Amino acid sequence: MKAIETRYKGYRFRSRLEARWAVFFDALGLTWEYEPEGFETDAGWYLPDFRLTIDNPSDNPWVWVEVKPQKLNETEREKAFAVSSYTNAIVFELNQIPEPENIRPYGTYVGVRYYVGSHMKDVRSMWCTNDLIGFYEDQTQISPGTGNLPDALKFDTDYWRNKYGNEHTYHFLNGMVRELQIGRGWSCTAAINAARSARFEHGETP
Repeated sequence: MKAIETRYKGYRFRSRLEARWAVFFDALGLTWEYEPEGFETDAGWYLPDFRLTIDNPSDNPWVWVEVKPQKLNETEREKAFAVSSYTNAIVFELNQIPEPENIRPYGTYVGVRYYVGSHMKDVRSMWCTNDLIGFYEDQTQISPGTGNLPDALKFDTDYWRNKYGNEHTYHFLNGMVRELQIGRGWSCTAAINAARSARFEHGETP
């Protein structure tokens, strides 16, 4: 099925789904830019959909956002890791807008999958990477105090493969994948409703 190009707030979005997430960001009062910068990575050209100012696990006040109908594939994942490492910013992945029946009685949160490049400069500031690095420092596999995430990931992926006979679900040689929830209770519920009910056919105002 071909994505429907959609205009909103002066931007021409490549898909209706991207435009709906822009409505969601606006409803939460978040600052965003659409496709502000592209990057040539070892996995190919990558143009993140949004740069979004939002609280996140890193020290960087903003993140990249990739909007896809389904989970990123392996090539897309490697592009996200590369851009995360190069720009020292994590990459959020957003999929479909939540269905109304999944909204909780007291408000809701939106699940986000995020990508941390192995060469981000401030990896020790994030609990997920700090815990992994600390574990392998304690095991004397990597030197203490170096913040060596690439080596920690190599040891961890090798360990998982040898123990379980398959690849780790969240740890890879070039980065880590984690999940979190974003939202502000009823504000998030209202933003979801605004995004789902937006109508773009007759102008830019949803």
